Amino acid sequence: MGDASSITTLVKNSPYEGNFCYIVSSHNFEHLPNPIKFLRGCTVVLKEGGMLSMAIPDYRCCFDHFRFPTRLSDWLRAYREDISAPDADMVLDSVSLRSRYREIDEFFAHLRKTSNPSRDAEAFYIRRVALLRDIDHGLGSLSFDLVRNGTVKGYTERDFSLRRITYLILGEKGMTRLRGWNRQRRKKRRARDSV
Repeated sequence: MGDASSITTLVKNSPYEGNFCYIVSSHNFEHLPNPIKFLRGCTVVLKEGGMLSMAIPDYRCCFDHFRFPTRLSDWLRAYREDISAPDADMVLDSVSLRSRYREIDEFFAHLRKTSNPSRDAEAFYIRRVALLRDIDHGLGSLSFDLVRNGTVKGYTERDFSLRRITYLILGEKGMTRLRGWNRQRRKKRRARDSV
C-alpha cells in the first residue's frame, strides 16, 4: 500500500514493473504534492506504448477556483525536495482560498509512453507558445495584469463588480454553466423550503 507518487516503489521487483498497459487517474492528480514524481513513476510502471489517462477538474469551476494555477517551478521544487505530503504553504493556500463551487467541468489528459519522442524543437516551441496563449486567454487579462504589475490597467471601478470579474475568469461558456448550476441550486432550495 502507498500513495500515487510512490507508484514505482509499489511495483518494484514485481512481475508488474514495466508491464502495465493503462494507468487511470481520476481526480487524483490535482491533489498530488509531487506530480513529477508520479509522472516519472508512471514511465517505469508502463510498458512501451502504455497510456496514462487522467480526469482532472477544471480549476475555474471547482474548489480551486480562487487559487492561482500551480507554476512549473512549484512542481520542480516539490520534486527536488522530494515532498511526499502537502507542506504548510500548500495547506494554507488550499484552506484559505477554497471555493464552494462544485466540480461542473473537467478535462482529460492522455499521455502515451514512448521511447522515441519527437525531437522537432521548432514544433515544440510553436506548440508551447500556443498553449501559453490559451492559458493566458483562459485566465483573462485581469489575472495576469495583477500578477505582472501588481496593478490593473485599462479597467474602471465599475469593471470590478463580482459579476464582471467572474465573467473575465470564466468566459461566456463558463458563465452559462454557472448560471445553470445556480438556477438548479435555487430550485432545490425553494423545493426544500416549501416542505
